[in-house]
Amino acid sequence: MTPVRLGFLSLVFLLVACGETPDGPSGALERALLEARPAQASQEASDRIAGSLEAAAAHRMDIDAELRIEPPSGVQRLQITRRIERDGHPKGAFRSEDKRRWSLPSVFPGNDPKVVEDRVSAIFDGTTLVMQRADGPWIERDTLDGLPSRILTNLQDLDGLVLGAFSVYLRWVERPADETHPAVVAGLPVRWFGARLEPSIQPKALDAASLAALRDSTHDWPQWVAATHRPMRVDGEVAKDAKGELVLGKLEVVGIATVEGHDAPFVARVAVTVGPLLGDASFELPRERLPVNRPRTWKMIEDVLGDDLAPVYK
Repeated sequence: MTPVRLGFLSLVFLLVACGETPDGPSGALERALLEARPAQASQEASDRIAGSLEAAAAHRMDIDAELRIEPPSGVQRLQITRRIERDGHPKGAFRSEDKRRWSLPSVFPGNDPKVVEDRVSAIFDGTTLVMQRADGPWIERDTLDGLPSRILTNLQDLDGLVLGAFSVYLRWVERPADETHPAVVAGLPVRWFGARLEPSIQPKALDAASLAALRDSTHDWPQWVAATHRPMRVDGEVAKDAKGELVLGKLEVVGIATVEGHDAPFVARVAVTVGPLLGDASFELPRERLPVNRPRTWKMIEDVLGDDLAPVYK
């Protein structure tokens, strides 16, 4: 993998990490919970469903994000389109759809770029959670580990999505409310702030070993991005609620990514809008769906092979 592509993927990580898919570590936890307890929604999980914007009225949130880097080998781009609809009750329902589109230059000169698309949808009716990957089947998910709340919180983590690793480079200037900057959004009082670039901040000089350690750590990747991606221009504004959490806004960051001596311009754009829930919004679960306690092929394979399962699959 080229250094420039590593830089692009580091930024991709910041945006992708904000959405949770049906796969990953939570799947292992879910299997353990299914074996230990019956599949049903717990009161504890329902109590935690409020997540971000817990005091907001019924609303929809639309998020559009683009991340582009332009090395000599060709443009690399990640685009995210996300919609979250909530019924306005702390323990109530939500519906979400998260679309991703990756574009990478072909390794063969003259060929069209490689494009990969993905979509993850979720519906929670207050008791049952179902999820769908692309056009696959709807699948019930266990809620005992608080998965609905975690999904919703990750999807609405605007601080992570809008600011990411660039927060140290930004300075916020409060703006008065007016016709285009409402003082109340989805029933929440908000304050508006404009983004400014802090010119006194410089990337921290780190040796190659330290940079590699940050880059290879899931938790520390934002620090690696801050040390290797230098914003040259920022523009945007955000609205924050009484707790200081971002509710909506837009931000554009333009700069240069420098990784192992290779430079490439990058642009990161995010726009978040909040509006009333549309009349046709529905939180009804699909009739055709796989139950949470369905037979699972991989679990059967593990049970049959036992200790003979190759280490790589463990």
